[in-house]
Amino acid sequence: MAHHWIATRPGGLDVFSFEEYVVPAPQHGEVTIAVRAAGMNPADAKHVASGAGDFPRGIGYEVAGVVSAVGPDTEIASGAVAVGDEVLAFRVSGGWATDVTVPAADVFAKPPSLSFGEAANLLLAGTTAAEMLHVTGVGPGDTILVHGASGAVGVSVLQQAALIGAQVVGTASPASHDVVARFGGVPVAYGPGLEQRVRELARTRRSTCRSRWSRTGGGSSRSLPPTVPVGTGSPTSPARCLPARPSARRCGPTSCSGRPPAGSWCPWRARTPWPTRSRPPSC
Repeated sequence: MAHHWIATRPGGLDVFSFEEYVVPAPQHGEVTIAVRAAGMNPADAKHVASGAGDFPRGIGYEVAGVVSAVGPDTEIASGAVAVGDEVLAFRVSGGWATDVTVPAADVFAKPPSLSFGEAANLLLAGTTAAEMLHVTGVGPGDTILVHGASGAVGVSVLQQAALIGAQVVGTASPASHDVVARFGGVPVAYGPGLEQRVRELARTRRSTCRSRWSRTGGGSSRSLPPTVPVGTGSPTSPARCLPARPSARRCGPTSCSGRPPAGSWCPWRARTPWPTRSRPPSC
């Protein structure tokens, strides 16, 4: 018998329950995964605490494991699939489980270089970071500012920005400056004088700064003027045409035009690429 964690009602960790359940057999367009590792993210607890959606509900949005069953005439997002293949999946529902049946469109072949643990924690942070860089139109030679640069999303931004050829100035606590530097960023401390420190670092890199106001966690970047580029480790409260947090099954509307920009790529749905590097419409 399979087991999974569920949230029995809205609340904290005390409402999480580890229970037996029957894993549905995969239908067309589905696969069953024997889970070897499940990603753990703040969203897992936040979405239960918020009370949104139906209860009881499964917990966990990303997993890695081995395919144990395949629905008829089914391929995964990365191509053909067979029982025994090592895969990762995102965004799924109920990933904190020993076994889970999920839409094949959310499943990808696991890179051999990644452990199951690494693969299970890759896509939620990684796709959020990719969305930030694409939506803001970051290109080679740009210098960007990323708040919370030592966190999971921030580190992914650092890595992906390096591949693009952009430089990153990253805010972090002094204890985490070595993390920012290790992944190619220039660490900068929070606190009074942040604007001046960022302006000086940007000037030394001879970059033109683009503006994007944003909010990360409980703090706000609104003290920075519109001439300073502002990235964020979390797309929670965008002020320009960034996609608002969508439902689990589709991209949501933007915060201004009411629809995603043409060719946009939803951070929660990793299989949909950006066909172009065009910026979203101005609001």
